[in-house]
Amino acid sequence: MGYPSDSLDLQKRANDGLIEQNQQAKEMSYQQKESEKLRSFESTFYSLAEVARKEYERFEITKPNGATCRGSLAVTAIEDKLQVDSAAADHHLTLSRIFDSLDDESGMGIFSVVRSFYILLRVTVDRCPPEHREQYIDICVYSMPIKLIHLVCLAKVFTEWDNMRVLTEYGFFSRPGIEEYVNGWTLISQQEP
Repeated sequence: MGYPSDSLDLQKRANDGLIEQNQQAKEMSYQQKESEKLRSFESTFYSLAEVARKEYERFEITKPNGATCRGSLAVTAIEDKLQVDSAAADHHLTLSRIFDSLDDESGMGIFSVVRSFYILLRVTVDRCPPEHREQYIDICVYSMPIKLIHLVCLAKVFTEWDNMRVLTEYGFFSRPGIEEYVNGWTLISQQEP
């Protein structure tokens, strides 16, 4: 026959086992919730990334010679026009007006592309679980066409759109490569003809 202390010992071990199982169940439940949050975010993220890419692919401008350019060729045409006109421009304001007129001529296409990227980055910053945020910001930046990123940077230099302020606050324009591109165009915009 067992002693009462043996019975108490068994009960204590059983209780300790139940407490440990309960902790493991809580931890598994927490991990499942976190995993579900990440899956939900990823679904939204990749949908918005696709929207931004499609908006960029549809973006077009018409050159003075009547030729229509889309996507990267359109951004290159904008860069070329700003570069050429910077030699004749009186100051930054003139280049800003040129950029605005290009946006108007494209049916606000520049604004639309920039806005779609802004929404993608904003959702990433606001909704991505913190431990994954920097990884998804990198994916956001590096998975977009480089000329789309250039267009966002040009908007930073030549507009005062609210979404540029927010992207600045998020540190987007201080990322390596992006900062140099923005600084280069800022210098061009400030040069005297």
